[in-house]
Amino acid sequence: MKLFAWTIFFTNPLLDVLPELDIDILKISEKWLYVMWGLEDEQTLDDVMMQLEKTFSIREYTDISFEDEDTLEILTEELESWVYESVSFEWPELQFEDILERFTETDTVLCVREVEVSKRYKNRVIRVDFLY
Repeated sequence: MKLFAWTIFFTNPLLDVLPELDIDILKISEKWLYVMWGLEDEQTLDDVMMQLEKTFSIREYTDISFEDEDTLEILTEELESWVYESVSFEWPELQFEDILERFTETDTVLCVREVEVSKRYKNRVIRVDFLY
């Protein structure tokens, strides 16, 4: 199973009740979703994107983390409608393992993951997704 996590922006406000899909979806606000799950062997990330595009009118994918290309660790699978926050870490000597170790025992962390390349330091930004 290959893990993925990302946030998605929509042009139009989302429905109050989201359709049932075989992935974990958290409605962050009226125009943002947080999505995470694992792909079965026969699925690709493109398959999931096409499924989401059929269901919603997606405008922009942001900070996609996919296990084939990025390091990521899902620390909880309990998505509930609470307050979502995302924190990004950038520093010249930043190591994924250090950030993961710092938050492994924290029960409010959904996922620790690599996202884009830092414009300042040219290494990967580490994003931590929280749910309070």
